[in-house]
Amino acid sequence: MGDWIPLLVRREDYAELAALVAQREVGRPDRPLGSVVSTDVPYAVPVPGVGPVPPAAAAAPAAPVVELTPAERAEAEQLARLVPWSTTELKRLATSPALLAHRWRMVLDACSSRPGGFFADERIAPLTATRPEEWAETRAAMGRFLETNFADAPGAPVVVAGGATLRRSDTQDWWAVTEEQADRWREVRGALPKGPRPAPLPVPSILD
Repeated sequence: MGDWIPLLVRREDYAELAALVAQREVGRPDRPLGSVVSTDVPYAVPVPGVGPVPPAAAAAPAAPVVELTPAERAEAEQLARLVPWSTTELKRLATSPALLAHRWRMVLDACSSRPGGFFADERIAPLTATRPEEWAETRAAMGRFLETNFADAPGAPVVVAGGATLRRSDTQDWWAVTEEQADRWREVRGALPKGPRPAPLPVPSILD
């Protein structure tokens, strides 16, 4: 080991001078292992402006994986099929004086009250003032109304899926809208002039 002599320095200068000595000792074969100036002991010598290397940050816990049930997966797949209508198309539907447009409005109002939730035929049919025995024909008429008056729209404004498709035990069809479609519909409905509340639809004896 080489010759060493004490050096009196001001306390505030010690760290800087000790770091300089430690730097010069690197590579010397006779440096004192583990001494105050040795680089073999991590952070034995403080270096001005350079703090100790912090320990590696612990990895953030992974987000829990939510497993969907077969029924939930089926619902998500059906909702993904719906292409939202533009607000222009929805406004045309919301302001149309046709009875079939009014029936579509009742369906959209119901589905938009719970986006992502599916409503069965038995709950949708009464909203359109249709008797159960006339429901199939009313649905067909509603479909023809869209084909005639909204030919440029990307399909129906709601998702309609059979009970078997949704992994349900019944054979009814189920109706739903996505959050995006519901938001647009509520925006359109909320922007309409506030007039008197329309009277409930009469239950027709024949289809319109």
